[in-house]
Amino acid sequence: MDAAFKLAAKPRSHFCLGLKLHELCLGHLFLLRELDSAFITREPITLKDLATSAFVCAHPYPDAAKRVRSLLWQYIFVPLWGFKTRKLDYDLEAEKFYNYLKEERATPRIRADVCNDQRDFGSPFEWRLLSMLMTEFGLSYSEALAFPVAKSNCLWATLGETRDSFQLWNERDRAFWAAAKQADDAKFGARN
Repeated sequence: MDAAFKLAAKPRSHFCLGLKLHELCLGHLFLLRELDSAFITREPITLKDLATSAFVCAHPYPDAAKRVRSLLWQYIFVPLWGFKTRKLDYDLEAEKFYNYLKEERATPRIRADVCNDQRDFGSPFEWRLLSMLMTEFGLSYSEALAFPVAKSNCLWATLGETRDSFQLWNERDRAFWAAAKQADDAKFGARN
């Protein structure tokens, strides 16, 4: 299984500037871009970028957006936090934050089958079912997690069959069938 799926199923804890960072959400990324974080814009990283980015990601997304714009953040928390973290190695902390972003944004690698032209991400069974239940059947994340696996499999098979998404026969099957038919015709005579 690809490491991205393992990390998504069981995220590791990350810390930066003494703060525990939350799982990275899309909202965090949009907020960091709005704040012109150098971690997103790929410009040289300043201490302000590091502090703001760590603060944003140390809070759940909706709270982070409110808190980073508050006067309490600007005039009380930042000076106290700066004093508390003054002896930390900021280059090491920036590297920690960069590694957090890299790990949280991990994307599954595409796998290629040597025997044919097929490509896939190798996504685990449970991720495929979760995705299908949410996108195709409109279940919420919580509802999809509580949905029985046997029923999920039946829905998946039915959905694939109705969309002609499954290639039930491959070239080997066709070649085997043709050879069996040819042997049968040779032994018993050609039939219609």
